[in-house]
Amino acid sequence: MNKKKPAMCILLVAILLSAFLLVSPVVAEESGYQNISVQQAKQIINGDPNVVILDVRNQSEYDQGHLYGATLLALYQLENWDWNWTTSSEGQPYVNFLQAHANDTIVVYCGVGGRSTQACQILADHGINDVYNMEGGITAWMQAEYPIYTKNHHVSVDVVDEVSIIQIEPMLLYQASCSSCQNHTCLADGESTITNSTVTVLEESENRTLILITGEVNGTAIEYTIDTTLLARHSTFRNGVNRTMTFLSIETIKDGISNQLFGLKYSVQHEDYNLTLVSSLIPSDLETYNSTVTLVSYDPIGVVIKSNEFIEFNSSVTLSQQYKILSDVAKRLGRTYSSSDEQSLKNLADGYKTMRDEIRSLSNFVKANLSEYDRPITDKAITIMGTGLQISDPEAISNGGFESGTSYWTVGGSGDHMLSAVEYYSGSYSLLLGYKYANPVANGRDSAYQYTSIPANGYNVQFSFKYKLFTEDSANYDRLEVYIVPYGGDPQLFFSIGGSSRGGMETYGWNSWSTSLEDYRDQSIYVYFEVYNGADSSYRTYAYIDEVSITYEEVNDCDFWELVNCALSDPQALAYCTYFAYACYAFPSYVNPACWLLAGCVAVYAVGCYLAYCW
Repeated sequence: MNKKKPAMCILLVAILLSAFLLVSPVVAEESGYQNISVQQAKQIINGDPNVVILDVRNQSEYDQGHLYGATLLALYQLENWDWNWTTSSEGQPYVNFLQAHANDTIVVYCGVGGRSTQACQILADHGINDVYNMEGGITAWMQAEYPIYTKNHHVSVDVVDEVSIIQIEPMLLYQASCSSCQNHTCLADGESTITNSTVTVLEESENRTLILITGEVNGTAIEYTIDTTLLARHSTFRNGVNRTMTFLSIETIKDGISNQLFGLKYSVQHEDYNLTLVSSLIPSDLETYNSTVTLVSYDPIGVVIKSNEFIEFNSSVTLSQQYKILSDVAKRLGRTYSSSDEQSLKNLADGYKTMRDEIRSLSNFVKANLSEYDRPITDKAITIMGTGLQISDPEAISNGGFESGTSYWTVGGSGDHMLSAVEYYSGSYSLLLGYKYANPVANGRDSAYQYTSIPANGYNVQFSFKYKLFTEDSANYDRLEVYIVPYGGDPQLFFSIGGSSRGGMETYGWNSWSTSLEDYRDQSIYVYFEVYNGADSSYRTYAYIDEVSITYEEVNDCDFWELVNCALSDPQALAYCTYFAYACYAFPSYVNPACWLLAGCVAVYAVGCYLAYCW
């Protein structure tokens, strides 16, 4: 017994020491901040409801995923911070975020810990001392299997003994562990450009179109024929839902060499949503497909929230099996979103349930009615699935539809600043500002603002919103105003509308307003809405705000056309998309199946290239 006591003591000391290290931060030498592990960071965040979580990465990284409750403040913004910035007496949004939280606990993180270390040192140098640097960044956080707010996942599918094994991980974590993700080289602009092209229709009927395309590529004459044949079409209208499946064969002949691919489109039109599935199928022979690319987009009416899932099959499956497994993936993703603590993510769960049901129905249809084309896919099957999935501009405004409360917006003033389910442009809510329920205050102001950033590599920056104004005053003193306020600069009045010469309660109805913010590239700004009441307190004025948006085209390592070239530098992508491009060019119309196949093809590869190489 006595011999066991020393060993037991050592064990107890080890346990106590490990517990102490778990909860006690490691102090950085003479830094004024403390380095902590992700486990310690999680304890601090869970234990302090007022903790400030600061994400110092860039906007695109933040959009792909971040810690719950994290505020984005990029390192480059901190490096250029105006530490003498004060609050204006006029009530304009000269609000120094860090000054407001100087006495709060601040946890700082980035991707792997480098930028957060620099940010913590900047904060410490300016007297903000209750600061913790989360070592390893969000990558270590995810590796510890802690949840993040994300609508972007990488899904890998393996089939073993007819059992599908589905692995879902955040796209950020996948990219962090992917050694080949950054080894892509773009093609030079202008390669393989078709010039002096002409299109001649050789034959056209209800189910078949044959066209001839001539032109030049880099000075060399080319000649193609494209034979598009409708193989199957099936439509149903039941319980108010319209479902249509179309299956095409597209054959391209050049210099006596024939290349064929198949295209399948499944579209669902419901009063609450639209769902579109497009697959391009490259056959190896009469029995198999070499590879497939599929795009699944679910678009709920009036809901803006978007998600994006990249799915890779690592095993051979038949076409109907692929769709069945995709329905299982949608089911698993739906469960992932429904278990989230964030309501905006929970809202995605119903959409993925719908995708699951519709894709399962398509799988059953293909198996029962397209058995001739329900072939094994021998090489690669790739799918991009999501809500609102399209090649669209990034958003600088968060929660511009106010569907998840007033999060991301700071509201205040002497009037009403609350969500409204009575008046809204889309979704279920808008933001009410002004004096509808509150008593009007002479020279009173009620406002909402959001701090955001427009990256240097963003262009074609567009600001827009929807508004609905009510006023009892005949003077223009009672009005809605919109400001753009550069960080550290003067507020710029962009929009103002008031009572003018109208008297009595007036509604202008829902109106739209937009303008360019191109001059604010590479700047941090406040977007500021204000309802102002004039010198009297006798008249009510209030406004509803909805669909606030700042969009821009973003290019990282490649500009837009180089990005497309990046996607098309894959020989399979080139084979997929070129045929569709020729057929669509012959008849550029939304009713031409080749055009939607082209759109799906380019979307899949351009988005895939963007996520894998240019993010």
